[in-house]
Amino acid sequence: MRGAKESFILDDSYNASPRSLEAAFSTLQHFPVSGRRIVALGDMLELGGESLSAHQDVARMIFESGVSHAFLLGKEMRAAQEALLKKGFPSDHISFFENPDQLGEELVRFLEKGDTVLVKGSQGMRLEKAVEKILSESEKEMLLARVCRQSPDWKRTPFLPEKE
Repeated sequence: MRGAKESFILDDSYNASPRSLEAAFSTLQHFPVSGRRIVALGDMLELGGESLSAHQDVARMIFESGVSHAFLLGKEMRAAQEALLKKGFPSDHISFFENPDQLGEELVRFLEKGDTVLVKGSQGMRLEKAVEKILSESEKEMLLARVCRQSPDWKRTPFLPEKE
């Protein structure tokens, strides 16, 4: 989709698992980009005992796909943040957020012409709220009426992060 400031959005915010995240990163890696590659990622939920290693592996995917900046959401993504820092990813290229609205607000300020943003997380992370904030005005008008999870009832559903 077209994003704010002539950016591009790869919206895969409906669901996330390690395999689907790997596929999304592959798409991002091969997507023609004239600006920066940016990710906005929320927790992959319901992974049980594999959650820590799966979220740590996000760092590898970020490095392999040429991502320049990571916007992260959720307690499980802390493992990705720590793994990124251990691998030498610049700390000032990682932003961590308490909720998807804050992530979207900061991301729309950060975007530049030609940037491509991959947005992905489990449905419970409500990253569609961030996507709504980073859409171009023409995309908002065209898509919000028919995009999944944009009914008035769904939009009133609050983001409820998992407790530590």
